[in-house]
Amino acid sequence: MAVSLASSSPILSSISPTRFSPIRRSILLTSFSVAGKPLFCSHPHRTSSNSWRSQCRTKASMAESVTGKSKAEVKLYDSEEELATALAKYTADLSEKFCKERDAFTVVVSGGSLIKSLRKLVEPPYINSIDWSKWHIFWVDERVVPKDHPDSNYLLAYNGFLSKIPIPAGHVYAINDALSAEAAADDYETCLRHLVKSKIVDISKESGFPKFDVMLLGMGPDGHIASLFPGHPLVHEKEKWVTFIKDSPKPPPNRITFTFPVINSSANIALAIVGAGKADVVQKSLGDDKSSDLLPVQMVSPEGELVWYLDMDAASKLISKLGGVFVGVNGGNGGAFWMDRQPSNAGIAFAVTALAGLALAAAVFYTTRGHLKSPWSRRKRKRALAPQQWRSFFTPEGKLRDGGIKFLKKVRSGGVDPSIRAEVWPFLLGVREYESYRRECRRLLKRNGTSKMRETGGMGSDGEGNITEGMDSPDYDDVVTARESLSSEDRSTYVEDSDNPGGTMSDEFSSSKRVTEPNDVSDSESSDSDSSADPDISQTVPSAESMDENTAEVNSKEDSSPSKAEVQSRPCNAEDFATWQRIIRLDAVRANAEWIAYSPSQAVVSESRAHRFAEAVGLKDYEHLEPPRILHAARLVSILEAYALYDPEIGYCQGMSDLLSPIISVMTEDHEAFWCFVGFMTKARHNFRLDEVGIRRQLNIISKIIKQKDSHLYRHLEKLQAEDCFFVYRMVVVLFRRELSFEQTLCLWEVMWADQAAIRAGIGKSAWSRIRLRAPPTDDLLLYAIAASVLQRRKQIIEKYSSMDEILRECQSMAGQLDVWKLLDDAHDLVVTLHDKM
Repeated sequence: MAVSLASSSPILSSISPTRFSPIRRSILLTSFSVAGKPLFCSHPHRTSSNSWRSQCRTKASMAESVTGKSKAEVKLYDSEEELATALAKYTADLSEKFCKERDAFTVVVSGGSLIKSLRKLVEPPYINSIDWSKWHIFWVDERVVPKDHPDSNYLLAYNGFLSKIPIPAGHVYAINDALSAEAAADDYETCLRHLVKSKIVDISKESGFPKFDVMLLGMGPDGHIASLFPGHPLVHEKEKWVTFIKDSPKPPPNRITFTFPVINSSANIALAIVGAGKADVVQKSLGDDKSSDLLPVQMVSPEGELVWYLDMDAASKLISKLGGVFVGVNGGNGGAFWMDRQPSNAGIAFAVTALAGLALAAAVFYTTRGHLKSPWSRRKRKRALAPQQWRSFFTPEGKLRDGGIKFLKKVRSGGVDPSIRAEVWPFLLGVREYESYRRECRRLLKRNGTSKMRETGGMGSDGEGNITEGMDSPDYDDVVTARESLSSEDRSTYVEDSDNPGGTMSDEFSSSKRVTEPNDVSDSESSDSDSSADPDISQTVPSAESMDENTAEVNSKEDSSPSKAEVQSRPCNAEDFATWQRIIRLDAVRANAEWIAYSPSQAVVSESRAHRFAEAVGLKDYEHLEPPRILHAARLVSILEAYALYDPEIGYCQGMSDLLSPIISVMTEDHEAFWCFVGFMTKARHNFRLDEVGIRRQLNIISKIIKQKDSHLYRHLEKLQAEDCFFVYRMVVVLFRRELSFEQTLCLWEVMWADQAAIRAGIGKSAWSRIRLRAPPTDDLLLYAIAASVLQRRKQIIEKYSSMDEILRECQSMAGQLDVWKLLDDAHDLVVTLHDKM
């Protein structure tokens, strides 16, 4: 290891100190290590012991005048490979230390080349020896872009590091990329405060700022660290934990970043710097530079230890300035020298402001898409379920004929006519006896400030509702009371036992309020059915559990709705609910107007009425919206808050508003929209778990589908380290919402819901055999569709793309280019082909 020359050394004892201005805060060299032999010498004829001692005297004299300062160690390596090996050992040693001391290890990383330098951690011996379950990962800065964007530090870390280690998903704290830069910074700071309160992150007794166990940082060619750039006012921020920047000198412009008080409160900081492009800044930062303007990297002054890791290219100009001598350690496998540095300005008073927020996943941004026809489309959509045919499926007693089999088959092949979606969707989404739920829905809505909804439900078809003044946050007792009041009778499962092979949808929906007209029939099932020519598939697709035995436990947890017992064990607290309220309002105002063309009846609302609703639910910054969008946003707030009370385990996360928006554009009454959303979220809620275990499971299934269907494509993805299919993350999270138009989205969802309804109703082998379906129902039709969209582009991916970033851009370019019925056709083909193999 590096050996510091003590002040009692005969070399140093005769040196008179050199004076320095007290305003100098840069890092100053004190001495080289004296172990080993020279690795680098620009003047071989000057490497005598006397010459070496002379150079040591010069540098030592520089340091002796600086007293009372902690030391920073600088380590030099022959190559970046050796640097990465040393950095891995450094990190693993700290991990062992802190896991023993506090049963947790908090690690902050940056982006850029730092992630590449961490690659040795995912190799033996560290991959197997480190206790990854105790790691907690944070980012010192992040670009405000979606997680799957090529500029995302999260994506860089995921591809190069996180996806290769068994760290719990809930221990990875990514930013909420659905928010603006300012809101995302507030959100991340709130997350840190919660973790400090929970004792996961330590707090500095000296500064009062969070004290991370280690920060592993890189440095830019201009000397910036994190997103703190030279000359930018943010380098002087003294109060906030996390702040934002909208004018970054380096694109993208919008970012969030830790401030220097947080960075400098760390127990350990390692700066890993490689490449000749950073040699000038290294020389300026570590040499005897006389300029008064400090670079951000020179302002790094942690409470604990600071270590610089440099390869020879990065240190080349520093070595040259110091006389061309570098003394190696341990036989030349690395070298080190000690440095003293003055701390940053002291005596700063820090004021902390509590801000509301929550670290979430799932980013959703809408764009307007055209209805472009896919060049590979080969079939036309069958006719949608029409009103008269819909009525023909019921008996005079109001029960679905044939157990609902023909009804579901019709929806699976053509979707639902827009004029009857409000009637059909509650059946597809498993809402049984939703009239009996109306009172409880009103109770939940009232808890978030909506009092006395109309007898027929919240928002009437004329656009008038009773969203009233007052948005008092419920306290703990209110939340528990609201949830516990959902009696076992009212909260009974929406579906029959799916294990019952004789189960039918007629039992499931027999108590619906729908009054049918069986005599009004003019469109029979056989009029557009071509199923008789299809092969006889006589079984349902295995559930996701059967795809991977290792995911059985996860799936069993995911596939269950929150029970009353769970509600009692995980009550919603006022702090969480206040956070959800704030984020819900931000998302509601941002909802786009694409739905208006598909729901003209809801588009007619006066400005005064819309503003009254907005005020009732506490909307802000909505003045730029048209009245229909204001009303739409108010309904989003009311229903999403009710759902947060109904399911506090999930509460609210970004993306949920985008799933609810199409529902309330179809369902004009709030109580019906609420229970339809509950039915939808029974499956989709797992996309919004903070630990992302549901997302990872689904990505794993997509990967397996591609592997089974196209081994050539899968091997190509393996070469690019993209076999985890992270490039379709966005499609999974928001169920293809960004890739399809509004109408296409509804069609896809209807077909998907029909599959799920068939499985819930327990329509088994014999039932499907009788009607000779091409493909049996599956809970994971969406995943087969996503895999189909990738397989449709296999040629481009194999022949043109040589990185995951390129595949990611290709997937993002799908928006507006997909034919939803061709996509579903291919997805069903995959189901037929692969369900036995999976």
